[in-house]
Amino acid sequence: LWGWRLPFFLALPPGLVSLWGRSRLAESNDFLAVAEQKAQHTSPPEHAQRPAPAEATASGDDAADCTGIQSQCKRQSVCVFLKDHTLSVAVGFGCSCAGGCAFYLGIWAAHRAVHMQGGLTESQGLLVSMLTMAVIASTMACWSHLCDKYGGSDPFLGVILGGACLAVACGPIFAALNAWPGNLLVAIVGLSVCYGLATGLALGPLNLLVVELFPTEIRVLGFGLSFNLAFSYVGGTASVAAQALDSLSPLAPGFYVAGVGGFSAAVAVAARCLRARGKLPSYLVVAEAPVGAKGDAALESPA
Repeated sequence: LWGWRLPFFLALPPGLVSLWGRSRLAESNDFLAVAEQKAQHTSPPEHAQRPAPAEATASGDDAADCTGIQSQCKRQSVCVFLKDHTLSVAVGFGCSCAGGCAFYLGIWAAHRAVHMQGGLTESQGLLVSMLTMAVIASTMACWSHLCDKYGGSDPFLGVILGGACLAVACGPIFAALNAWPGNLLVAIVGLSVCYGLATGLALGPLNLLVVELFPTEIRVLGFGLSFNLAFSYVGGTASVAAQALDSLSPLAPGFYVAGVGGFSAAVAVAARCLRARGKLPSYLVVAEAPVGAKGDAALESPA
């Protein structure tokens, strides 16, 4: 009864320590300088006359100024976020649904392949599950690299393709798993390879997509209220929804994740159109030149 609950209780103390540490994490000097400049533009005239420090020092006055700026940023972050970034939250949440749902429902599918009538053995189910995780991880790494190299730093294209693959492939995959319940080869090809590839495609550029939707000062808050909530509510309930749908039809869980994949793809298409019209800004900072190129240029320059 308590076996599955104990890990959550064991994870509570490290979580509290992490929360305590992150709440006291100091901002970088560059960010504090930008925040000070913004505060000067928005503060009353008597405060606007205070010069911005050229660089951070170890004096007590500068430390107090930094602490005040950080506190001001934390107070303003929620208000600014709720006022100006509702669309970004909706886009981040919608694009994250497919990856979260597919990842957690894949774990349930491997468990179901063992416990269905005439299904796999426990060792075979463990093998299928481990191969699925390996395919997802390797696909995420390769797909993210390809999106960065050939996608023009446009993560929406990667999420669109990943969601479309889930929408097209999940129905046939679950149909094959139901038609040959005890066949290890079908489980590996269908669940580990095909389903793992589609899930990895949906997850690959997702972190970059969500991060670049928000400016630096509220990026963590925006990421938490979009990506994390999608994985909690959509991904965390995927196995419960799949179990309920499985009692209606063994193919229903496949169509469920296919529908979520299509939904995320549609959100990514709409978001890309909004960005083209200037209604969805990108806060991604692109480097002017690769580090290697700058190093080579420095070596070639005369001493």
